[in-house]
Amino acid sequence: MKLRTILILAICAIMLVAGTACTGGSSYNGMTAEQVILNMEAAELNLTSSHIEATETMSGTIQETGSGSSTMNMVMSITGDMDSKNRKMYMNTAMTMAGTGLDTGNGTMNIQIYMLDNWMYMGMDILGKTTWMKSKLTTEMWEQELNSLLQYEDLLKDTVEVNIVGEEAVNGVACWKLDIKPDMEKILDWYQTQMSDQLGDLPSDVDLSKMFKDVKLKMWIAKDTYYTVKYDMTMSMDIEGSVMAISMTMSQSKFNQPVTITLPAAAAGATEISL
Repeated sequence: MKLRTILILAICAIMLVAGTACTGGSSYNGMTAEQVILNMEAAELNLTSSHIEATETMSGTIQETGSGSSTMNMVMSITGDMDSKNRKMYMNTAMTMAGTGLDTGNGTMNIQIYMLDNWMYMGMDILGKTTWMKSKLTTEMWEQELNSLLQYEDLLKDTVEVNIVGEEAVNGVACWKLDIKPDMEKILDWYQTQMSDQLGDLPSDVDLSKMFKDVKLKMWIAKDTYYTVKYDMTMSMDIEGSVMAISMTMSQSKFNQPVTITLPAAAAGATEISL
């Protein structure tokens, strides 16, 4: 099993179970899970800017065809600011990877993305050397970035159970705490249909729904604004003996506050490319 396939499946799983949902529902102090989700969806329509921080980890053992096994540990940290009203965005992704075996490798990578003044700039820092590129920021590119999770939210609406399990403060914000149980079989059936061309290393008879286990997702929704303040996801993945543990934590703050994004001086000489 190649590392590329492991990474594709893991990132897909994180994206699919990290969306919102609308079905099922216990109640707590007179509030139901369905009411919280409906209020959250309505609140998102009024969200114009926010600050995002996230951490993803993935570690385990990868079985390589004909070459034994490899170990892999990946940590990805993401910080960013989004201003949809003024069409500005900044996102920094730092990734470190360590392991043993030919298919994992060791190293660090940092990617900076800026969207402002009708341009998208991308700076890639690999082993200390940064290369800057830029492309015209089209409306289609901006909307794709801004609405990248909407298709997953639509998919999840009828395939999960949501329970409100209590109240809890996150970074000083009083929140409703939700426990979400995704129907992984339906979700991964959809994924297999949509993304099969990217999984060339995966045998066609493999049942994706059996690969992901112990999926746990929790969300914290602000009681006053109903914005998503935090979510946590943990899961395990077993693909032909390659066993991985995956976790992700994302927090969101500074809702609808002014956003200042300054392009680094080095990006002024970015090479223009066509996307």
